[in-house]
Amino acid sequence: MFLCSYISLSICLSISISLSPPYLSLCTVDHLKANILELFLAGSETTSSTLWWAVFFLASNPQAQQTMQEEMDRVVGRDNTPALAHIYRLPYTMATISEVQRIGNLLPFAIPHKATEDVSLGGYRIPKGKV
Repeated sequence: MFLCSYISLSICLSISISLSPPYLSLCTVDHLKANILELFLAGSETTSSTLWWAVFFLASNPQAQQTMQEEMDRVVGRDNTPALAHIYRLPYTMATISEVQRIGNLLPFAIPHKATEDVSLGGYRIPKGKV
């Protein structure tokens, strides 16, 4: 929706349709370019960091690397490209990716979360107020 609004505005600006001043000052083509650049850079950094952590963790754990490779070879094959259709038949690979994202802590400055009440999760007790 956000991007669609910008694209619509960009088209309006390019064909010189008159817009009211508040919208015109907030949504310029330069503003659109800056936002697209920010989205691209943020996505690139997250992807780069995730891949870096994956290589690091797998290099540190050759058994996990071998198990993941064997699963990929069995399900996808060496001559094929992985596809979304394979996702449900790659439980070890998906678990490894989830662990990389969990342990790699890609958002170290994210807003901390804490338990709002005492809870039990997977047999573990999490007291109220714990981060």
